[in-house]
Amino acid sequence: MKTWVNGQQTTRLSVYDRGLHYGDGVFETMRVSNGSTVMWTEHFTRLQSGCQRLNINIDPDVISQQLNEIQRQLSGGVLKLIVTRGEAERGYRVDANKPATSIWLYSEATAYPPCFYSEGVDVCLCQTTVSRNPYLAGIKHLNRLESVLARQEWQDEYQEGLMCDEFGNIIEGTMSNFFAIKGDTLITTDLNMSGVMGVMRQHLLDIAGEDGIPTEVRSLPLAELEEIDAVMLSNSLFGILPVRRIAKYHYSINALYWHLAARVNTGLN
Repeated sequence: MKTWVNGQQTTRLSVYDRGLHYGDGVFETMRVSNGSTVMWTEHFTRLQSGCQRLNINIDPDVISQQLNEIQRQLSGGVLKLIVTRGEAERGYRVDANKPATSIWLYSEATAYPPCFYSEGVDVCLCQTTVSRNPYLAGIKHLNRLESVLARQEWQDEYQEGLMCDEFGNIIEGTMSNFFAIKGDTLITTDLNMSGVMGVMRQHLLDIAGEDGIPTEVRSLPLAELEEIDAVMLSNSLFGILPVRRIAKYHYSINALYWHLAARVNTGLN
């Protein structure tokens, strides 16, 4: 593990940082390949959008400069960028003059077993729900306690957990976005009230549009798990994975998964 704070290699962070106190910030987790951060433009666009939503001021040129310096030291792996509002005294009031803090963490990539891509993964239904809040919906803010609680609901018998809102609508996995296939249509969940709009999720929707694949972005009640033909999960690190089982529901891997996998999973496994 290597870490940088505001571009300087260090493991030290102020105890007054608002990211620590309030989860006041956003983050991106990105794949590094051949010394380059994959889909950096898309990740940084989402990070900027999150900062704008939270009224955190960042300098894009400074972030880009830090990235370029760090990338020179890397080949492949995982790079996480955290941006917090910076230091502050006690209390919720925001000081607009305080500079944001950037924290970079580099680690080795997780090697996902090839069988996950060829045979599918098992997913549990989590009891922990995702809160509805349209102001925070979509952005990747630092408060991920719901995912932390959901991840405690299984050990190694599943590879991911599926989370719903309080109305029983499927939202996302603890670390992934959810896609269903019904007939020839690719369906993903509406995230305007809760959840994270993943970079890979949008990439898959864009590919589907380019390839003429019908898509739907809509509410997906849990009961509809009985009616769909196939399921996939997506994130920026593993690309897309087919799902063979969600609790009592079993699925096959169909041709649409293989088509999309050929577009996004090359070099991942």
